[in-house]
Amino acid sequence: MGIESLKKEASKLSRLEKLDFLQYIANLLAEEENVPLIEEHKSIILTRQQEVRKGEVKTIPASNVKSDLMKKYGLHD
Repeated sequence: MGIESLKKEASKLSRLEKLDFLQYIANLLAEEENVPLIEEHKSIILTRQQEVRKGEVKTIPASNVKSDLMKKYGLHD
């Protein structure tokens, strides 16, 4: 199946199914080994890590972010 077929089929999905599919694709990308980061991304990641470790920022649990997005877009589990 080609990318255009995938796009066509994806457009038929419900919002929740599209989010699930998006998460699936994101996980696939995350699992790939040796994916190089550009220097700008490395810098941002290191800065954020330092901010979290120093207590300079308040983190938000992923479950809260997901719940907020589900409510915002009228989605249900």
